[in-house]
Amino acid sequence: MFKKENYSAFWENEGTCFCVEAPDGAYENPVPDSLEQLWFDNEFILNKSRLCVKNRYYGGDALPYFSVNTGPGVIAAFLGNPYKLAADTVWFDTDPMIKSMEDELPALTYSKDTEIYKKTMELTEYLSSNSDIIWGLPDLGGGYDILASLRGSENLLYDLYDYPEQIHTLMKRVVAAWKLYYEDFSSYLLKYYGGMTTWMPIWNDKRWAPLQCDFCAMISPDSFRDFVAPYLADEAAFLDNAVYHLDGPGELPHLDYLLDIDKINAIQWTPGAGDEGMCSPKWFDLYKKIQSKNKGLILLEAEPDSLLPLLENVSHKGLYVRTICETKDQALALEREANKILGR
Repeated sequence: MFKKENYSAFWENEGTCFCVEAPDGAYENPVPDSLEQLWFDNEFILNKSRLCVKNRYYGGDALPYFSVNTGPGVIAAFLGNPYKLAADTVWFDTDPMIKSMEDELPALTYSKDTEIYKKTMELTEYLSSNSDIIWGLPDLGGGYDILASLRGSENLLYDLYDYPEQIHTLMKRVVAAWKLYYEDFSSYLLKYYGGMTTWMPIWNDKRWAPLQCDFCAMISPDSFRDFVAPYLADEAAFLDNAVYHLDGPGELPHLDYLLDIDKINAIQWTPGAGDEGMCSPKWFDLYKKIQSKNKGLILLEAEPDSLLPLLENVSHKGLYVRTICETKDQALALEREANKILGR
């Protein structure tokens, strides 16, 4: 069983959370009759998650958890944008609702009336109250990623230059709605569990969320400073704790601005497809830079074969590491060696 005090030490930038998982048995995922059943059927989703957790080893500080999942950036659909179900995701950007910046801008008003909002809240309530699994916050999305779904990424890139005032107006509306939707789901989870997690399996007794802006990989640092950083700072200040999801080398030019946001407690790094793994020495200087700014470091998919050298080269203060092994025996052996390095 995970120790909440280890998570508290991580959030206080004083200690380490080390999580190791592995298959622990064989099972077959149930096959849904339809995409609707796959994404929205309470009982189907509950049974599927129970099978997974029952046949999985959770070592160290690892949580037996799932995140309520109705698609990444689901707030776009809460606000009325069309969505499309697929076998591996839910698409929110196939038919952007904002067709022109010359017309009256949409109010983007918070509402509980959309069908997907009702289904997401129903899932949250049903799954958390019928399972020993810890269910995390839905992936509500980052402000600009939500806006990119509502407008279209290419259009939004041009809009930064052609309609900057309108973009700020829309972002203020998106962030205001994001806060209210966040309160709906986080308040329920906090009341039910006495704490919460998200799509990142990190426990916290307080209100927290992963912030992100995948859209920013396509813009300059100056544009990030002017258009993105103020809204990230606003969201972070709204929360008790905040993490930034730094997704790939394309976002690295914005790192200094991110590190200057006081209320962002930690950076979660993902190297990106085709680049070296997160345990590669290539990233050690990056990790040291993040930690030197008194920010926590989160590595969600550390490679088990090269994990130990990583632990020997980064600070253990404010460190969260999760790794997945091929077998339980490998996980147990790696856990023993890692604990020696961590002084456990």
